[in-house]
Amino acid sequence: MCPSYMVTLEEEHSTRGRANALRAAINGHLPAEALASPRMYEVFDLCLECKGCKAECPSNVDMAKLKYEFLAQYYARNGTPLRARLFADIETLNRLGCACAPLSNWVANSAPARWLFERLFGIHPNRRLPPFARETFPHWFAQRNGRCGTASAAGPGARSQVVLFTIRTRPTTTRSSARPP
Repeated sequence: MCPSYMVTLEEEHSTRGRANALRAAINGHLPAEALASPRMYEVFDLCLECKGCKAECPSNVDMAKLKYEFLAQYYARNGTPLRARLFADIETLNRLGCACAPLSNWVANSAPARWLFERLFGIHPNRRLPPFARETFPHWFAQRNGRCGTASAAGPGARSQVVLFTIRTRPTTTRSSARPP
C-alpha cells in the first residue's frame, strides 16, 4: 500500500486517487490545463516513487513512471524549481564541495547555510548533509594505479561491473568495495 496514503489516509494520496485524477484530466472531465496544474502537482507530490503500487496493483499501475511523465509536463509548462535543478546536477555540486573540503563541510553545516538551504531548497535545517571528502575514490584508486581491480576475483581477463554511489561524499565505503576478498 502507498506509504503516503498510509500516513494521510486521504484518497487523493492513494494509487487509486492519483490514477483517477490523472484519468479525469486525460479523459476531459477536467479542463485541459488541469493536467499541468498546481492542484495536480499536489496530488502527485507525496508519491515517493517507491514502486509499491506496481508490485501490489492487479492492474500493474506504475505510479512512479506516471509521476515522472507528469513532472516533465508540469515543469515544461511551469518551469523547473531551483530544488529540482540542484539535485539533478548534484555531481557538479559534489565536485565543487570536494575541491573546497573541509571548508565546504563547515559552511554547509553552519546555521546561516542551513537557514538558506531550507528557504531555497526545502532541506530541513536538522538534516545533516553528507560530508564532502577531500580525497575522492577515483583519485585514491588512480594513486593505487588500479592494482586492486576486480579481475583477480573473477579470474584473469574477466570483466566485472562495479556501481559507485559514494565516490565524493563517503569514499571509505567505496574503497572497501575495491579491496579484494
